[in-house]
Amino acid sequence: MLNISWVYLRSRASGRIKPNPFARAPWREGSPGRRFNCRAACQFSYYSDMWKSRTATRAEDAPNQSKILSKILLLAGATVTVLAALELVARVAGWGGMVEFEPSDDCGLLMRPRQKVWMYGVPVEINSMGLRGPELQNPKPKGAKRVVFIGDSITYGGGRIGEEQLFCRVVEARARAEGISIEQVNLSAPSWSPQNWIGYVNKRGLHDPDAVVLILPECDLARGFSRMNQAGLREKAPMFRLQTLAMRLQALHFQARAGQEQSPAHDTQKEVAANLSAIDHLKQTCRGIPLLVVLVPSEVPARPDKDLWPLYMPHFGEPLDLREPLQDPKYFLDGVHLNVQGHEFVGERILPLLRELLRSGSGSPAAN
Repeated sequence: MLNISWVYLRSRASGRIKPNPFARAPWREGSPGRRFNCRAACQFSYYSDMWKSRTATRAEDAPNQSKILSKILLLAGATVTVLAALELVARVAGWGGMVEFEPSDDCGLLMRPRQKVWMYGVPVEINSMGLRGPELQNPKPKGAKRVVFIGDSITYGGGRIGEEQLFCRVVEARARAEGISIEQVNLSAPSWSPQNWIGYVNKRGLHDPDAVVLILPECDLARGFSRMNQAGLREKAPMFRLQTLAMRLQALHFQARAGQEQSPAHDTQKEVAANLSAIDHLKQTCRGIPLLVVLVPSEVPARPDKDLWPLYMPHFGEPLDLREPLQDPKYFLDGVHLNVQGHEFVGERILPLLRELLRSGSGSPAAN
């Protein structure tokens, strides 16, 4: 009532409401019936004038409210248009795609089979086995040599290296150019450690290889068994490409913060022992099959780890040691993952040794 009375008095003062003669009627004079009628008439006049005042105020505010609403709708429409344009550009340019993954009891995680995604402007094709690359020919082509490359995101390519630019495809193409028929198999996945890929090998096999190439980066020496929630991978890709790009920017931010903070403690000795056991088991599985181990640095430029590498070296016979040749940052995207030049360099170094192993067809330097 106080608010209504204030509006009423303000309207009276501004002249929008004229004084009502009933308001000055003698409230306490005359008969009871007259006093009742006078009071009712004054109340009716009061609320009638009040309603007219509020209606007039709303009529005056209506144009302003309409302008504000128009501006809001215009801003919302412009925002939607810009986002739709950016989404279209991302799709046409091949940016913002995301490979979908599946949890696995034996190898922790694996790409969902049969998908083709554009990431960072390059296509990533996953075959029916959940591995990157084209479908394997079954049975193996007559006269062809099947080479299985085992590794983590470095072998996988990180989604930023085109299929034909991966070192495993470089080896395949260069060998075919020399007249050696090779079919490569990219047995790798992001965040895999030796414990992950040996789980895959134990459950699903090596797919009838004629030679095996193990890529062992320094970042995997103390890495434990990786799972979906630890690797930050998703089973379902976002609907919009802009969502994926925003998620990657957020991931980069968290990685930068994690680099400044102390990483959670883990049992390095236990993980190293499990990884060494995986390597020894792979050597046993590859008995009679040439096995080449390739050592790759991480966090370039940096000196090789003086504590962990000596634990691994006795388990290799004659590995291809690229820890020193790859110390130049020009070979890397981020100090860990190889760029196109790095993949070409590694492929060129692998091919001569692999050529000799395929020709000899017996054993492996790493299996000794």
